Amino acid sequence: MSNVQSIDSLRELYAKLLAEIGELRKKFAEIKVKNDELKDKNAEIPDLRGKFAKLEAELKARVAELLKQGVEEMPRMPSSRPELRS
Repeated sequence: MSNVQSIDSLRELYAKLLAEIGELRKKFAEIKVKNDELKDKNAEIPDLRGKFAKLEAELKARVAELLKQGVEEMPRMPSSRPELRS
């Protein structure tokens, strides 16, 4: 009888382990999908940094242009303060 009980115990343990392996495989598959998504996003980062740097350079150039334009136009603007009109 003892031998039959140990075989049943082993079968029960085997079934539990199979179920646990199935759950672990399912979790692994989910993690793999998330990992692949993150890899795709990480691949976009250098491209986005390049685009950002280009836009930043364009913006700085435009601001410099507008500041220069404003400085050039200042002498032509009439002043509302009499002490600055000369």
